[in-house]
Amino acid sequence: MPAQEPAGKKLYGGAGYFMMGYSRVDMHDMNTRLLSYGYPEVSPGSLFLGGGGQFVFRNVVLGGEGGGVAAGSYENADYRISSSGGYGFFNLGYVVMSSRSVLLYPLVGLGSGGMSLTITDRNNLPGSFDEMLADPGRQAQMIHGGFMMNFSIGADWFVAGKKGDGITGGWLVGLKAGYVLDTSRKNWSLDDNPLTGAPVATMSGVYIRITVGGGGYAGR
Repeated sequence: MPAQEPAGKKLYGGAGYFMMGYSRVDMHDMNTRLLSYGYPEVSPGSLFLGGGGQFVFRNVVLGGEGGGVAAGSYENADYRISSSGGYGFFNLGYVVMSSRSVLLYPLVGLGSGGMSLTITDRNNLPGSFDEMLADPGRQAQMIHGGFMMNFSIGADWFVAGKKGDGITGGWLVGLKAGYVLDTSRKNWSLDDNPLTGAPVATMSGVYIRITVGGGGYAGR
């Protein structure tokens, strides 16, 4: 097991990283409504891609991160639904364990984000550009977004670089796991026009991500 830093030692430094992983969103009520009208279901799980960075001052972690879920496409014989979404957060945390190779820290984040659903009528697609201009009403895009919170725990392992004399730095790989809470539950709109009676569908859900990046920390 990696040796702990001496008790009372505070860390200073920072890191930047790329993130890739799995995110789950709350689509249960939306899918129930979609199926009742003959539309395909939207998967609640998606690939997430993003990035971020953070600074550590006396073990306090300050940072920001963001990204988006990869756009998905779901179809049946009559309709296609395309979905996408993303968010960004300002994070605050604290290093609860550190060694020459590993950092462990919980985080709480505040930010915003949203998602969109685009519905296409596959039975009424235009054959020419002019036909599309003459009757563009074959597709509708609904958007949703608002204030969100992020609750997570992160762990970073320095796999290459300097380790010793109170300094750790170089390339790192890490793991982040947590939950996104989306407080805007039903505020869907079409072309800035609010849609009343919308089902609950949010970016709320659990996630797990691998991080790859670099940085350095010194203890005093």
